[in-house]
Amino acid sequence: MENYKEIILNCSNNLNKVVHEMIATREKEVSQNLPLLPLDLIPLSERLGKIDFTLVVSGEVNRGKSTFINAIIGSEILPTFDKETTSQVFKIKNSEKESYTVVYGNGDRKTIGREDLIKYGTQLDAYPTNVNGIEEGRILFIEVCYPIKNLPAGVTIVDTPGIGSTFKEHTEIAKGFMQEADAIIYLCSSKHPMVKVDIDFITKSILPLPTSPNMLFVMSKADQADSEDALQKLVARAQEQLMSNFKDYSSIGKVVIPVDSLSLMEANNASSVEEKDALRSVSNFDEVNNAIVRLIERQKFCWLIATFNSAAKYYKLVNAYLDKQIKEYDLNEENREAKLASLNSRLERVEDELGLSRQRVVLTEVSNILSSLRAEIKKEFTSDKSILLKKFNNKIDELPKGLSSEALNEEAQRLFKDVVEDAVSIWEELCETAVRQIQSSLNIYHKECQVQIDEEYNLETNSDNDFSVDLNVTMTERIDAMRGKYFSALFGTTVGVFAINALAATSATVASIVSSSAFLGPAGWIIGGGTILYGLFYGNKKAKEKAFAKAKSEIKGHVSEILEEIYNQLTQTSLMEGKHESMLHSFEKSMEDGVTDSISEIYSRTKKELEGAKRALVDSANTSNRVKVVNQQTLWNNFAITLQKIVPNLKGLKAEFEGI
Repeated sequence: MENYKEIILNCSNNLNKVVHEMIATREKEVSQNLPLLPLDLIPLSERLGKIDFTLVVSGEVNRGKSTFINAIIGSEILPTFDKETTSQVFKIKNSEKESYTVVYGNGDRKTIGREDLIKYGTQLDAYPTNVNGIEEGRILFIEVCYPIKNLPAGVTIVDTPGIGSTFKEHTEIAKGFMQEADAIIYLCSSKHPMVKVDIDFITKSILPLPTSPNMLFVMSKADQADSEDALQKLVARAQEQLMSNFKDYSSIGKVVIPVDSLSLMEANNASSVEEKDALRSVSNFDEVNNAIVRLIERQKFCWLIATFNSAAKYYKLVNAYLDKQIKEYDLNEENREAKLASLNSRLERVEDELGLSRQRVVLTEVSNILSSLRAEIKKEFTSDKSILLKKFNNKIDELPKGLSSEALNEEAQRLFKDVVEDAVSIWEELCETAVRQIQSSLNIYHKECQVQIDEEYNLETNSDNDFSVDLNVTMTERIDAMRGKYFSALFGTTVGVFAINALAATSATVASIVSSSAFLGPAGWIIGGGTILYGLFYGNKKAKEKAFAKAKSEIKGHVSEILEEIYNQLTQTSLMEGKHESMLHSFEKSMEDGVTDSISEIYSRTKKELEGAKRALVDSANTSNRVKVVNQQTLWNNFAITLQKIVPNLKGLKAEFEGI
């Protein structure tokens, strides 16, 4: 399709205009009895006019992300080494003026020099950061303002720590910043093609995001492939994996584009136009750049489609309700009174069946879920039935006899580090399970309330004949999460939104706290790098075996102490900035508050919808009001005509973006 950018822009402008007119009409006094606006309509419509665009670069450690971004920037801004380095998030804004700022979790900002980026951006212990012996707050991200040569205006590119790192917190930091991604560039490399870690990260951390960012896949280090033929085979293999694992997800791109970042960097610094053009061609960046532009436009199209579907759905709801109102004007007094009695009965039923008593049941369910969470956490970290404890005790039992004291020390250190990382994973999995269970309870309550509204509006008899629109034109399957799951539509006050933020932040905190001065338990000196003094195994064979058995027993004891100390940190110690409560208590409180707010909002909207229907029924006794309702229907039908005119372009755009 020619000029697809212009078509997207025109459709967005037209849709934005009609949505604002729909909202304004709904808010007028004459429209007070119409259904409430969908929760997602305004937030979605605001995305139609987005000027700034956040492009997050992600991928496994050592895949060349920072080198790739430096090449796009056109300067060696980000630290790049062969070993894993970046432990902070870098936000690089396309700006005419150059500046560097450290942004802390409490909102403080500190201006630094370009020469400071390495010491602030490569600290392994990012929570909190200690630079040059000065204790500072937790770094949220490092902001870089710089004129970017190879990106459209308005694009902010975000570099995240590599996933699959030996430092668990790096993966957690990357997860947290995925939420603000408008789109994602995911890197594999010719030396490290797509692997299980990549597939798992995309499945668990990107697909569930409520913002549904589209993804573009780039294979870096193309220059390091053995041959062009070998490179193409690696690309084909990666594309096959994407197709086999994400066939049903249109937001996940299925094309992998190779790029030579070093050649692009050389092109940026070339002394002649001929040399620049040659190196740029070798880098294959023009293909990547074109894909990035399409990625941005594709994401704009997804927002366009989501907004259109929400507006179309609301029109159909309003149209059904106006039809209902007009029919009520034709009722005789007796039938009107009968309908009014039926509606009053429905309102009483809502109060009796969905009011305080039913809400208490939901809250009790949530309380039980959180109680189970507490019990599971205690079992995993403090009891003899702990899966973690059993796992590591088995590993200790399997240590080969005859190890020197030094070798045994090294094995123990590795085990202790693995204990911490596995503990973070267990905490995250248990919390995610609790969130899913809470969401399920909340969804059931929402459906019970929604049934009352749908039955009152008699939506099952509503015909689409007067509004021919293809509601299946949906580019991203996950957009429904913003509507279908009520809590996801509440933006910022929901259990789902908190959970994603909390898990990203607190998991990283657990992993790093045990290596900081805050870890004061009996095993703290071990994690800090001290030596475990088991002694040398002198003496006869029996004496050595006895000493080895004692050493293994001590290691098991330290594992148990580490798990118990982590449990204490989770349940007793304040770890979140500005809060005097434990991580677990903070999590529980946020879940309970989120559910309470959501239940209240669900119930309130249900009552408002039915009370609006009651007012309309009462007003129908005054036939002079009928003209207002008929005029309303005419006005809303004009909105439908405007929406209909957009449909052909949406279908054409869908074909344009399929398969990328």
